[in-house]
Amino acid sequence: MMSDIIPRIRNVINGFNRISGEKNIDIHLDCPYDSLVLPVDSDKLEKIAANLIGHTLRNIRPNATVWIELRVTMVLGVFYILIV
Repeated sequence: MMSDIIPRIRNVINGFNRISGEKNIDIHLDCPYDSLVLPVDSDKLEKIAANLIGHTLRNIRPNATVWIELRVTMVLGVFYILIV
């Protein structure tokens, strides 16, 4: 199904506001896209992003900054979503 992944990723990040606030961790999204509609399973994408961000927040020291870089590339007709 086609879905705009940018607001979904932003919603996932916003879901961690309480945890990041408790540890005084700033989360920044580095994304060159305002909107990016792709044929993805939105629920799976959200779960993967939440797992990556949650793991990072559990294992990072307080008073830190987390940069999330989101890029999309296409190789041989296949989209790859990179969350670094």
